[in-house]
Amino acid sequence: MELSIKIDNIDDFYRECEIVEENGNKEAWAFQSKRDDSDFKGLHLKKILSSKYSYKEGLDQLKELDLDFSLGGSKREYKWNSDDGDDMSTERLQDSMPFMRKRIKNLGDGNGKFITLNVAFGAIWWVKYSHMLYRAYTVVRIVDLLESQGYRVEVIGHELCNNLGMYKGEFIDRFKLDITLKKAGDPLIKGLLLTCLSPWMFRHWVFKLECAKLYTSEGMGSMGDDKIASTKDTIYINWQECLNEKGADDKINEIKTLFELRDEDKYID
Repeated sequence: MELSIKIDNIDDFYRECEIVEENGNKEAWAFQSKRDDSDFKGLHLKKILSSKYSYKEGLDQLKELDLDFSLGGSKREYKWNSDDGDDMSTERLQDSMPFMRKRIKNLGDGNGKFITLNVAFGAIWWVKYSHMLYRAYTVVRIVDLLESQGYRVEVIGHELCNNLGMYKGEFIDRFKLDITLKKAGDPLIKGLLLTCLSPWMFRHWVFKLECAKLYTSEGMGSMGDDKIASTKDTIYINWQECLNEKGADDKINEIKTLFELRDEDKYID
């Protein structure tokens, strides 16, 4: 059989993770709830539980990646400032002019158009949590880029799993989970999106949800993969993408081409 679950927001998702239903696997749910394996999940259990709505350390890492990870395709606008900015011009300083260069967001050309970004949560067991985090960082950067161009982006985290277990006595050949992580009208809260696309979101919370609702198999099934081409309305990132810098660059270049974005710096006095 094929089975799918759709959850409209992150609060409902966390709530459902704690409700073990009659068809669930109570022993497996208890194991996943107590499993403290930071090498696999990316964080210790205590930190996972305190990071349900934000990942502060990830925000610091995101800033570091900003230094050497160029999205490209961004139409950037800057304003000179005397007190605050991202970098400085020594020539303007010597000329007693405002010398700090501060980036400001513009509305771009999207004009409020809606885009759905579908992102796979998971990865097969041998993929390191650090690679999965890289995908989370990349998604945040992509959403930031598109919304700076005037688009409004909805983010849906999903998992596609084969042979996950049983439901009401029938084998589950194919299971799909969709969770709305950010609605198009919501602001981009980077810490929230980072933790919602983190390795522990999949390897702790999603595993708990599946055990709560289904009689899961011992190996928790195998990764499924629908490779669907992205369009200007819907972008897809599957579990094999954006796991390192090259993968991130490949996806970003794909988006640059799709949306016909190009680099353009503009200074506003």
